[in-house]
Amino acid sequence: MRILFIEDDRALSELITQGLTMLGHETSLLNHLDNLLGQIEENHPELLLLDLEIGDRNAGHLLPFIHDRYPQLPVIVASSHVEGEIIAHCYESGACHYVKKPYDLRELDYLIKSLSSKSSTHKQARSGSVATRSTCPLTN
Repeated sequence: MRILFIEDDRALSELITQGLTMLGHETSLLNHLDNLLGQIEENHPELLLLDLEIGDRNAGHLLPFIHDRYPQLPVIVASSHVEGEIIAHCYESGACHYVKKPYDLRELDYLIKSLSSKSSTHKQARSGSVATRSTCPLTN
């Protein structure tokens, strides 16, 4: 699966990128939020893995825009925050899943594969029909 991974912790991002690559995923890495939408356009990811806090910026405010502009793109948000309000806001804003840090590579791989198979099933079921808006493949 083509993944665009946004994580500002360089050591962690390199470790997770290497792990995802070894598991067979094509992973592009960004360490900042600058030109995120341009990177989505350029890389055509099948999944966005997004750290909630990038430097001093909160990526959560981008979730509704990403979801509106790319409704077929599943987004997994990762963060060390465990507050229910923050997690609920991510889901309400368009995230398909919320992963608590530290990352567990096996859990992440399982989730990615689950999203991939559900997305494929969703696309097959929808072929031939015109959609005005899609939701997360996990919920369909």
